[in-house]
Amino acid sequence: MGGSSVVAAVLCLWGMRIDRADLTAPFSYDQDALLILPMVHGTLEFGHHWTNPRLGAPGIQRLHDYPVIDHLHFALIRLIGFVESDRFRVFNDYYLLTYPLAAGFATAAFRRLNLSDAAAFAGGVLYAFLPFHWLRGENHYFLSAYFLVPPAVRLGLDLIAGPNPYFRAGADGRPRFAPLSGPSVLTTLLLVAVSAAGAYYAFFSCIVFAIAGLAARAASGTWHRTVAAGLAIGTLVVAGVANHAPSILDRTTHGENRSPATRMPHEADLFGVKLVHLVLPHGDHRLGAFRKLAATYHWSHRPSETENVTASLGALGAVGLVAGLLIAVLPVRVSPLTRAAATLLVGLVLVTTIGGGGSLFNTFVSPQVRAYCRASVFIGFLALWFTLRSLDGLLATRGPGVRWLAFAVVTGLAVLDQTPRGWFRSDMPPPSAGVAARSNADRDYFRAMEAALPAGSAVYSLPYIEYPEPNDPSRPMTYRQVCGYLHTSTLRWSYGAMKHRAVDVWQRTIARDDVPSLLARLIYNDFDALTVNEPYLPPGQTDAIAKALAGVPGGRHADGGQRWYDLRPYRERLRRDLGEDGYRRAHSREHSALTVEWRGGFVCHTPEGESRTMWGLRDEGDVTFFNPTNESRRVAVSFRVASMVGCPLELRLTSPTVREADAEAPYAVRHYVGTEPLRIEASWVVPPGVSAIRFQTRVKGSATPNPPYFDRALVTDARFEDSVVPVRN
Repeated sequence: MGGSSVVAAVLCLWGMRIDRADLTAPFSYDQDALLILPMVHGTLEFGHHWTNPRLGAPGIQRLHDYPVIDHLHFALIRLIGFVESDRFRVFNDYYLLTYPLAAGFATAAFRRLNLSDAAAFAGGVLYAFLPFHWLRGENHYFLSAYFLVPPAVRLGLDLIAGPNPYFRAGADGRPRFAPLSGPSVLTTLLLVAVSAAGAYYAFFSCIVFAIAGLAARAASGTWHRTVAAGLAIGTLVVAGVANHAPSILDRTTHGENRSPATRMPHEADLFGVKLVHLVLPHGDHRLGAFRKLAATYHWSHRPSETENVTASLGALGAVGLVAGLLIAVLPVRVSPLTRAAATLLVGLVLVTTIGGGGSLFNTFVSPQVRAYCRASVFIGFLALWFTLRSLDGLLATRGPGVRWLAFAVVTGLAVLDQTPRGWFRSDMPPPSAGVAARSNADRDYFRAMEAALPAGSAVYSLPYIEYPEPNDPSRPMTYRQVCGYLHTSTLRWSYGAMKHRAVDVWQRTIARDDVPSLLARLIYNDFDALTVNEPYLPPGQTDAIAKALAGVPGGRHADGGQRWYDLRPYRERLRRDLGEDGYRRAHSREHSALTVEWRGGFVCHTPEGESRTMWGLRDEGDVTFFNPTNESRRVAVSFRVASMVGCPLELRLTSPTVREADAEAPYAVRHYVGTEPLRIEASWVVPPGVSAIRFQTRVKGSATPNPPYFDRALVTDARFEDSVVPVRN
């Protein structure tokens, strides 16, 4: 185990030319790497990733609506942070560490699955260098940390044909439940670790154990292995719920917000496994003929060509995959372990391929797990085992020296096959070469800003980009707005507020204001600086901002497209223009404004930059009001509702606290939404604090089948106009 980890580490450092890399810059500085980087920085800065007081100004970033439950990885990152102070180096170090970790855990699992030391050593190294690893890279940071997959697969095979970890043979030879035995305790610890290493790998492990339980029952007719599989699944589920506890508890206080991680069942057919991807070479193969072979299939008009293109297993893995599938269907005599591995392989393929069991699960159970192609590392482990087991058999009569030499040659050739053509070449730049220049330019720009502003200053970033997973199809800038946070240590940033929460709604709203109103509202919310990415602003806004802030201090980025403005002189100018009393009144009016959140069954479909608000309503949801004053407020409400199920709907609006103007009873109104959209106008009295209107739908007549994750109604053009005069309680 240790030897394969050392070899994997050396190959990784050599192949990626780490000796020439700038490790103070990340290897990837775009897309989802910028989603994970602030979580890593927040963990090192504040001890956890769930909340970050330096993001989401004027509030704080709360990730509970978008739970990332990779607590094991965050814990290991914190350990690295105790000995390494540079946060980008910590980010890179953990990614590099996943190569020897994958090799070591895979070697141990292969050895337990009856491979020789030489074959297990080769398997560990090759598993660490599956194309999936470097293709995902730091963009899919935690998916690259798949080192706990091998012990999970090994446990699945044990449940079919190996030692049962939860049962021991009694005096009469019959299995006895032994939950406190050494194997049972170790298995529980393994499952707890798997549950904390990412939701996807925990879910796929449950699939492995379910297949194992069914296969064991069919093969032996006994029940104890099926019970053991159920216990493994139950342990993972319970541990998974525990990892989600911060998110679950947060909902009891702040309500449910489904929008940040909305998934649809058809996505299983976009991100599922394609068998052709498993057997074809990866697209950056060092041999031109293999690149051409891959390119023959990978072209833009192929359906469902998504992230599943990262599933290539390499030549040895492809051979093992075909061998395993043939063993499963042909009447050949093989060992129980080989039969179990073939059964597990077929089961995984049937579940994860496009149109397979995963599509059924997403349609009838839950669509939240959409990217079944990420199970290719489970398939890859089994496929390598079949190839290495066959080579082990061919070399069984040879001496240890010949066996080690043969597997060393196979490993060297396979590593070259599985890695991209730029690896191991001294004439190629290291992976961070192009990234380091952009990162260092950002560092100079943002640190100059930090040096000019007081510690704790809040900075507003334009353009407004919702977080996470921007809804704009073009996704300009993706997560680039977070770079200011990454390169500073004392400033607070507007970016990172959870989308469709109150702070995000405020940010979205003021970004559409005219420039004088935008700047005034920033001042009233205590922002000291504004940074703009000019190429992405609406036409005319750049010039309007420059004109309004002419003469104030600031700076420009080396790329020429970004600049920042110090708002403190503008604040003093505003004070002089309004007078102290006028300034205080405007400040108070801004902070007493009513805010609205759409919670529960509401999902926003508004394209970025659109002024029209479109909320999809599933079964029921809440429109929640935040009234920061001590008096009730009269709110003029208008919106349109359309049926999305092909027939009329009954829409019921109820609230125990909000009431209709000039009425004393709690609000309860029914509306009939026919084939044409219905416009609803009302006047509501909103009490101080937090209150909500519940929207509930009921289908009238025969409707198109409408699962709970599809919208029943569409709420558009919603307007909430706060009355100038408060309503006395």
